[in-house]
Amino acid sequence: NISTMEIVPTNMKIYSTTGQLLFNETQEVGALQPAKIDMTGFAPGTYNLCVSFEGTEYKQTIIKL
Repeated sequence: NISTMEIVPTNMKIYSTTGQLLFNETQEVGALQPAKIDMTGFAPGTYNLCVSFEGTEYKQTIIKL
């Protein structure tokens, strides 16, 4: 789940460790309206998440078991 303090357009990208873009979506996201990324179709492993809104980009490593 991804949420922001105010409802804003939020772009979410997931990359493989080799840099391949696997997911790219923009949603209106807020505290009471979180974005959910379904990763059930992804193989177990390490992924890089990039979330950007209001001109700022946040990066996080995700480990799917």
